[in-house]
Amino acid sequence: MKFPDEETIRQITEMLNDGIMCVYIHKETGELLLIPTQENLDYMGSDFMEEERKELEENEEQYAEISGWETWEAFEYMKVFAEYLSSHPELQEQLLEALSRSKPFRNFKDVLFEDEEVRQQWFDFESKWQQAHVRKRLEFIFD
Repeated sequence: MKFPDEETIRQITEMLNDGIMCVYIHKETGELLLIPTQENLDYMGSDFMEEERKELEENEEQYAEISGWETWEAFEYMKVFAEYLSSHPELQEQLLEALSRSKPFRNFKDVLFEDEEVRQQWFDFESKWQQAHVRKRLEFIFD
């Protein structure tokens, strides 16, 4: 099986980022299979995407789940980004302070939204990190 292309990696990243679906990839064909998370399945109804769920149940060994990032991993890449901002020392200090308080994710994003240029840098950094994360998971699956 050919390793998934960059567009597929981007799509997987977006799906994982939304948190609505679990993403599975067929080990031979590279076909993606999307299954709602249990929480979303409860909300959407038990017959939602029934065919896809049946396909996974019947052929589970042929699919590998591409898992998203853990909260601690997201926290770490937020910290790395803040440390990277040495050219904006005041903003860097605010971001690191935001991460040290209660509700660090919310605080971090609140600080980011004060500076449009840095906010865009964050979105670019976050996207690249998430895609690298997905690429590593795929390398493990297809190794």
